[in-house]
Amino acid sequence: MFWPLLLLLPCLAPQAKPIPPERDARRPENQNQPPPGAAEGRPAPVQATPGRDKRSALVDPVQRQRELANHVARLEADHRSRVARLERLLEVYTGLGDSAKVQQCEELRARWLKQYKGALSAYKKSFAPEAWQRLVSGLGIQEPT
Repeated sequence: MFWPLLLLLPCLAPQAKPIPPERDARRPENQNQPPPGAAEGRPAPVQATPGRDKRSALVDPVQRQRELANHVARLEADHRSRVARLERLLEVYTGLGDSAKVQQCEELRARWLKQYKGALSAYKKSFAPEAWQRLVSGLGIQEPT
């Protein structure tokens, strides 16, 4: 009974505004243009990652290094917390004589240390050697071998 109204519904919907050519990402000529501000000597924009504020897409190198240093600091805090918890669990399970749980905790610690080493080496590539040394000494990181 209402099906004639359903046929007219798309005609009654407001039409979408056309996208200006300079903002249309589907246009191929936008892909070959230099980033905005590159001609004036400003830093090139960094692509925004999903879930982040789009205003942080244009970041200067100093801000980017500071952001990476904060990531390393959070990683180190997380590492210390995890290792301390695993060490405590090892003490408890060793005292109880539960060898299965001790083995499980040692496997978890080995997996975490492998992941931690990989993350540190990836972050190390993002820093200059002297900047990395300052960061490591400032945070008290003992680089795993």
